[in-house]
Amino acid sequence: MVVKGKIAKLSKGKYFKPETTPFGPVQPSQKQVVKDLLEEDGKLIGYLTGYSIYNQLGLTTQVSNTIQIGQNHPRAAFQRERYTITFITQKNIIYNAKEYHY
Repeated sequence: MVVKGKIAKLSKGKYFKPETTPFGPVQPSQKQVVKDLLEEDGKLIGYLTGYSIYNQLGLTTQVSNTIQIGQNHPRAAFQRERYTITFITQKNIIYNAKEYHY
């Protein structure tokens, strides 16, 4: 399927369905690139942070090639596609705000 262009390889064992616009192929969002690192068995285990989120919120115009993820467990940085993925140890409980009841 990769050879036919129906799917594209993101990293070992990770693929995505490429979309094409009049301007060319569209890469997956940063959240899609690290989706497997943010959720485990439907439970939120991490969240995006750092420059990529600042850019999405309009607080900076810089587009970072580093994706920072906050998690409860330390983990070594690694490369996925064109992104460097780093981890920040978070001591607080990570939960999905949509599921949290006050």
